[in-house]
Amino acid sequence: MNSENLPEAKTTIKDLILQARQIIEVLTENEGEIDAKIDAFINNHELSIARKTDHIAYCLDEMEVQVANLKTREDEFKQARKTLENAIERFEERIKYFMREVQKDKLTGDIYTLGFRKTAGRVVIEDMEALPPEYKVEKVSIEPDKTKIKNALNLGLPVPGAHLDTEPSLKKSINK
Repeated sequence: MNSENLPEAKTTIKDLILQARQIIEVLTENEGEIDAKIDAFINNHELSIARKTDHIAYCLDEMEVQVANLKTREDEFKQARKTLENAIERFEERIKYFMREVQKDKLTGDIYTLGFRKTAGRVVIEDMEALPPEYKVEKVSIEPDKTKIKNALNLGLPVPGAHLDTEPSLKKSINK
C-alpha cells in the first residue's frame, strides 16, 4: 500500500483504528517518512481539532499495541530459537552416543554421512573461583552517569561530550 491509496478520513473509532493501521503500513513502507499524502490525510481540514487530536492519539495507540505485540513475538521467537538449539545439541549428543556404542566413526545413509572429526578442543570452565588469577581477564564496562551529568547541566556547568535536550515529549491521555 502506498499513500495514494489512503481512504478519506472518517471519524468512527473503528474507522480511526483501520486508518491508523493503514498509516502504519504506509509509514513502515516509507521507512518512517511522512510524505505529502500522509500529511494531508492526517491534517484533513474537514476534521475538527478535537477529531484530529483523537485521530493522532488512536494512531499512537495502535502503534504502541503493535510494538508490544512485536516485543512479545520477539520473546517467543527467541524462546523458540533456544528450544531448537537445545534440541539440536541433544540430538547430536544422542547420535554421538549411538556411534560410540556401536563403535563406528562414520554412519552412511543414502544422502548424508555422519562422522566424527577431530577438533582443537573446547574449554569448559567448571569453577571460575578455582581458576588461578593468570587465567582470568577482568572486563570493565564504562557507562555515562546520566543522573550526575543532568544535575551538572541543570546547574549550568559545562559537561564536554554531553548536552541537555529540552525538546518536550508528547504526552497522551484519555479525557474523562
